[in-house]
Amino acid sequence: MYDPDIFVVKENEQFRLFSSKNPNNGCRLSTDLADHGENLQQETFFFDPCHGDEFDSNGNFLQGKSDHLKPMIIYPHVVENGQLIQGVAELQPLTNEKSA
Repeated sequence: MYDPDIFVVKENEQFRLFSSKNPNNGCRLSTDLADHGENLQQETFFFDPCHGDEFDSNGNFLQGKSDHLKPMIIYPHVVENGQLIQGVAELQPLTNEKSA
């Protein structure tokens, strides 16, 4: 079943499930980086077109206008009988500090 509020990232046969909402302001994130200019960091994987926040493929905040610097919400999951099953969201610890 497709859920537009979740991004599923698969790397090296491992899955990560992220909320599609910016944890700093609630706006919907995008993975379509082509229309967002050339000022994005090389590591940018998710982008907030409303506020310019950028996140890497692990959900870590890279840069933007937000003051909170929260990483993206990750959903736990299991793979059973070839199906990806989402659990309840867990918050990542705050790992970035905004430089002055």
